[in-house]
Amino acid sequence: MALGYTITPANQPVTPETQVQMLAGLLDSLHIQSVDLVANALVDRFLAPQVADKALARSPRGLGGAYTWPDRLTEETIDIYLRPLVDDPDSKAKLEEYTSSLRANPLPPARDALCRWRGPARIVWGMKDPFFDTKSADWLDKNLPGSRGIRRLEEANLFFPEEMPDVIAEEAIVLWKNGHA
Repeated sequence: MALGYTITPANQPVTPETQVQMLAGLLDSLHIQSVDLVANALVDRFLAPQVADKALARSPRGLGGAYTWPDRLTEETIDIYLRPLVDDPDSKAKLEEYTSSLRANPLPPARDALCRWRGPARIVWGMKDPFFDTKSADWLDKNLPGSRGIRRLEEANLFFPEEMPDVIAEEAIVLWKNGHA
């Protein structure tokens, strides 16, 4: 919610918690019992200039700061990610609400639920991510009873799953071959 081309009602809160509730509701309505989840989280002063200046978007000060290889960002990708957030006033407001809600780390409040979940998990972490502390990977590994450890990608940044889908596929295949499907 509140990202890309989604339309979110004005009275709908957009926080990590409401994102989880929305996904859980969707899965419940589709009667999906098990999923494999790949997770990985301003407008006027940060995003709007990047739509106009693609070099800025590719720079460490722009969207490129979240990519391992920002020079590979196409103009189409930049527009697909940023234009819907910049062009619509409601989307701007929802994105501001969402990013403000990220100031508090959402993991500690979820600790009890994570500790009860017994499904297998593999943590893959981009060690050059400027937004999420690498200590969170260790925290997840410690608090997920089914954790199969951490794969640390030394040169990877926040959006590495998009840039390195083969790494995510490798890890998923290992989990699936070990009895998780």
